[in-house]
Amino acid sequence: MTRTIPCTASRRWRAQRALRLHLLPIHIFDGLSGKPILSLLRPGKRPSGEEVAKILRHVIRRIRRHWPRVDILVRGDSHYCSEPALALLERLGCDYIIGFAINSKLLEIAALWREQCDWRRSKFKPTVRRFHQLSYQAREWSRSRKLVARVEATALGTDVRFIVTSLEGRGKTLYEKVFCARGNAENLIKDMKRFTRSDKTACSRWQANQFRLFLHAGAYWLLHTLRQAAPKRSRWRGATFETIRRVFVKLAVRVEELKGRLPAGGDARNDDRRHHDRRPVTDAAGAAAALARQPRTRSQRHRSRTTVNTAAAPRPSDRIIALTNKRGRPLKYPPVGS
Repeated sequence: MTRTIPCTASRRWRAQRALRLHLLPIHIFDGLSGKPILSLLRPGKRPSGEEVAKILRHVIRRIRRHWPRVDILVRGDSHYCSEPALALLERLGCDYIIGFAINSKLLEIAALWREQCDWRRSKFKPTVRRFHQLSYQAREWSRSRKLVARVEATALGTDVRFIVTSLEGRGKTLYEKVFCARGNAENLIKDMKRFTRSDKTACSRWQANQFRLFLHAGAYWLLHTLRQAAPKRSRWRGATFETIRRVFVKLAVRVEELKGRLPAGGDARNDDRRHHDRRPVTDAAGAAAALARQPRTRSQRHRSRTTVNTAAAPRPSDRIIALTNKRGRPLKYPPVGS
């Protein structure tokens, strides 16, 4: 009997293989129009500074190729705050406002601000929010940059949040009006992931999954264009992609002819002479279709549905069909064709 002992290299290879198979997309949208700019599959881990800088360099150069004088503002969370990305944006002449992860030094600086907010809070003013600006240089940064601190005190305690930006202005305006508008990007990602099913990456190869994500981005673009084409005061302008897909894109069909039988009757709303073939199949089928065109309740339509077998001829007793007039009185017709 032989026994296999897994080595460290084998475990490392398995971990790297599992990481390669676990892919997560990175989405970049236009903050004003909501149009997709980039959808890229990458390994499901936190991106490094070099990777973020490489992606931003590619996107910004493609934008500047078509619009050389456009002003670009990059907005993101703390995962994209790194020295290579910030240095690239400053070198390319782009503004940025990005979240910054808090550390022990910043907690020490914000301790006095948190005590002041907590002291100002009362039962008549349960929430107190203050904003502060400071110049700060992280350990990996090549120079100092501007930070905006948001300090908030509630009944649950005090909280502080930092952002790094190259914009000028009041801290409250930069945080609440500019940075917090990033929440709209979460809705755009939800539209892409939930309503276009872009999270279906079941293929074993990256190329196949990336091509599927490309098709989902095309579907998002079509649905977004259709929603933007609606009037501003229309209810379709604010409709979700799921509503637009069900109302305008998704179609329901009704099978009229099967291989072994022909269903006769159905909903009167779908029975239109201009859009359906009116060739008589059998006498019973024609009479049942005429009966289905009468305005009736749902239960009456359910009881009146008749399936005629094409293999067997109708019996003589089936040729007499009871119909009703507008007043609901039954009428008996002689056999059809007699």
